[in-house]
Amino acid sequence: MKNIKEEIILVDNLSYTIKNRKILKNINMQIKRGDRIGIVGPNGVGKSTLLKIISGILVPTSGTVKIEDSLLNSIGIHLTDELPPYLLGIDYLKYCGTLRSMKNEQIEASIKQVGQELEITYLNKKIKEYSQGMKKRVALAGALIHSPPFALFDEPTNFLDHIGKEQFLNYLNKKKGCTYIITSHDVNELYKICNKIIKINKGQVVETIHINIDQKMYKIYVDRFVEDLNIQTTGNSYYKVVSKKEINQTINTLIEMKVSIMDISIIN
Repeated sequence: MKNIKEEIILVDNLSYTIKNRKILKNINMQIKRGDRIGIVGPNGVGKSTLLKIISGILVPTSGTVKIEDSLLNSIGIHLTDELPPYLLGIDYLKYCGTLRSMKNEQIEASIKQVGQELEITYLNKKIKEYSQGMKKRVALAGALIHSPPFALFDEPTNFLDHIGKEQFLNYLNKKKGCTYIITSHDVNELYKICNKIIKINKGQVVETIHINIDQKMYKIYVDRFVEDLNIQTTGNSYYKVVSKKEINQTINTLIEMKVSIMDISIIN
């Protein structure tokens, strides 16, 4: 596509129907270079279908998707964890690199770099021996091996443990200038890495949230604060049960961090 100015991907009035059921209804998106778009919503609302249409795997019933020409042959795509079971992990990644017309030395360097970032240490085993989490890491590495300028990730943190999730999210955060769309059912996860979150329900966009850096840093700050002090959550509130010895220290810490204390209860 020629003559896109700021936008590199345009989704215009896109709908998708299968067997008389509307999966997507009049979706519109404008994505600029460097945007990190999170798509959130319950299972079955059309998130995966939207990524398949953007990637070219599915054709929309109506509407259009326009992608800047320079991106068409270099899109990183993670839509499934189903990998060839009898291949070694390293052979699968070499195959992914070959599909992207990478030279052997480029492939080897990229496998080493992505493998270190995502802590993939089992590439000389057959994929059929992998757990779901192990397969997920290799599938993600396959999508990232050519350092794509634009990438699509469908529920990329499913089956990853806490450490695996943080490693993947940190890896994406390091990729300055990369544009990506990532689906998730966890909006808190998306807050850490996205500058825009699109909420979808029943095949339609119901809300678009623009996130500035202050909001993102505040979210990370709160998450770390809650984790460090072992604070529990209930609804939109936080609470902590402490012994008598910890009361003064906890209150002082909260005051220093400018956290509002709504109530203090004494439980015998």
